[in-house]
Amino acid sequence: MKNFVKWYGIIAVIVFSFASCSGGGGGNVDKPDNNSGGGLVGTIVSGATVEYDQAFFINTVDMNAAKGYTNFSFFWEDSSDSLDPLRDYINEPASVTVSGGTVTIKLGTPKFDLNSSNSWLIEDGISISPNSAKVYIDTKSGNFGTADGKYGLFCIKDMNNFAVLCYADMDVTIKGTSQYGEKYDCTFKKGWNYIIWSVNTNTFTSSVSQPNGYKWKVINSSLM
Repeated sequence: MKNFVKWYGIIAVIVFSFASCSGGGGGNVDKPDNNSGGGLVGTIVSGATVEYDQAFFINTVDMNAAKGYTNFSFFWEDSSDSLDPLRDYINEPASVTVSGGTVTIKLGTPKFDLNSSNSWLIEDGISISPNSAKVYIDTKSGNFGTADGKYGLFCIKDMNNFAVLCYADMDVTIKGTSQYGEKYDCTFKKGWNYIIWSVNTNTFTSSVSQPNGYKWKVINSSLM
């Protein structure tokens, strides 16, 4: 589970505030495998499959208990944190519902000011087009959980490839390699999108829809 910890620790501070950046370029957009989509505000995911893998639960009893939860409309950060309702940070609609083995995610615009003090200028070496664009990426965009904090809902391919929902205030391209060796090749549409981190290559790509091969999985929070 260490990659989960690393991933969410990194992505928690990636709030791009673009000012005095130039350039641009094409992005790498993965093909969707269902009818969930980014570049939207409202119903972001509809009918995407939710999986329950035994490896992410203490035992079968625990996994079966998780299947009884339907409301994941709370922010998940780690098993020790208190959970806040999604609507406290996202304008309505703001709900994540699991039912019949599928998930529906409805999100409005973030309530956070994209120019707030928790944003930071992107490192040199990254080109952004247009340079006035702002992309809000935070753990609270992609870590959904139950009210009691027992279970989280994540979009993953495997333990080395993760996807988190992010919000862009306009269509924007982010491309280049940061001073820390992080490689970006992203194209976001205005609205909600996915940013994808490949751990082995330290590469960030994007998708306007749920990336091919990525699944929403329910995981016991104590195992994170």
